[in-house]
Amino acid sequence: MERAEVTLHPRCPAVPPRPVSVDERARRRYPGTRRTHAVWELIPNYIRNLKKWAVHKADTVIEGGEGDYFTGMLLKHSRVKLLESEIVIYPTTQMTRNLLVAKVSFKGQELWLMTSHFESCKENGEERMEQLRLVMKRMREAPDNVNVLFGGDTNLRDTEVAKVGLPSGVLDVWERLGKQEQCRYTWDTKVNTNKHIPQICRFRFDRVYLRPATREGVPHQTPDHMALVGLQKLDCGLGDRQVEVGAG
Repeated sequence: MERAEVTLHPRCPAVPPRPVSVDERARRRYPGTRRTHAVWELIPNYIRNLKKWAVHKADTVIEGGEGDYFTGMLLKHSRVKLLESEIVIYPTTQMTRNLLVAKVSFKGQELWLMTSHFESCKENGEERMEQLRLVMKRMREAPDNVNVLFGGDTNLRDTEVAKVGLPSGVLDVWERLGKQEQCRYTWDTKVNTNKHIPQICRFRFDRVYLRPATREGVPHQTPDHMALVGLQKLDCGLGDRQVEVGAG
């Protein structure tokens, strides 16, 4: 079966536009790849450049907001067809966070793609857990003929996930693939020194969840691989993480 792939990209902080060299590296990386879609945390200056590039590549950019900082998706026309998209507001967020949902057709089958940037900072654990509950509810309630894939910067701690729990049928891709140590930490100041943090901080903030279709006779997606990519240091030193997941 042909695989669907998702890439979670480093965040783009609220700073002036990135140097041209970063855009050039992005253009060199993605042409000709087999990725179904990519997700970003974006700022207005960056989204303008991304849209120009996407038009040239005949791809679709979906924005998760209109403010200074928001999530987005880039869908490859050669791989998926966008059916509809939706922004789900978190009712108690203090940081204008939301859930971005894209319903697409992949190889003739409906696939729901979700991304979000959960509430930041240690003290906002209760809000993060509420956001996780909402995401899990949406995944669980999707039609049984639809594969649902969520990937994003959740800022979740393991203790918070344990308190909420995952519903039956929803799996943590990293755990399902054997908890590979090389993919455990997606925010790791021991490896990534871009933020110049003196102490060692290692967290699995970026998580990928999959709820396969269950209807009889409908193809269901299963995790195939997971890897941390984009580990080379950029000239501007802004990126702090990147995850790639494949399913087939």
